[in-house]
Amino acid sequence: MNKTIIIKTFLGILLILSLSISSYPALVANWRECLAAPGCTCGISPDIKKSMGPSLQTYIAESAWYFLTSHADYQDFQALVEMTDINGVDSQGMKTILDSAIANMEKARAAYANLKVAAADIPNDKAMMDRLRVFDYDGFQAKFGLLGPICEKVKALLIKGDTAGLDDAVLANMDAILKQLYEVKTIVDGDRSPDIAILWRLNQSYFEAQLFGQYMSEIIKANI
Repeated sequence: MNKTIIIKTFLGILLILSLSISSYPALVANWRECLAAPGCTCGISPDIKKSMGPSLQTYIAESAWYFLTSHADYQDFQALVEMTDINGVDSQGMKTILDSAIANMEKARAAYANLKVAAADIPNDKAMMDRLRVFDYDGFQAKFGLLGPICEKVKALLIKGDTAGLDDAVLANMDAILKQLYEVKTIVDGDRSPDIAILWRLNQSYFEAQLFGQYMSEIIKANI
């Protein structure tokens, strides 16, 4: 089976499994709505949701969609690199895919930055904050096999109710990915194939950012 098809199939399965943890249209940012005042299944009262308009949910969906699309672009890029031993270096193909990955990550970051601004004045749900302070994070991690270092980062912010810190962490993850993408772009623009170790680290950054958002969603949903 073609490597690109295998990768896309894996990403599709991962996306379906990840989205099944929440009723919201986002993977990376779906936790953000849940921290607002209660009253409906997603943690936001109908009155508050009406006053916010569609912007918050739009930013959530856009940020997640662009992030996942950038991640898929990068997987295509890695598949192309894998084929260089057989087909030679396809410099133009790598440049095109990488430029798309960068453009989509830039859009993901911009949408999330807008989300942070739009959500700044939404009151947090005090009852949920209280539950998050006493939640059994270690037990939850052990039960579902969550990765320790990433779960600890989420725990450190949620246990304090630090919503601004959570937003900053999501944006920092995207900034780190963009920095690495531009480093790879410099190499590719010089018509060279990047070292595999560089690609491994970038791949890790994508998955860690994705899991950071997923773990926040899982833990917050467990406290609704």
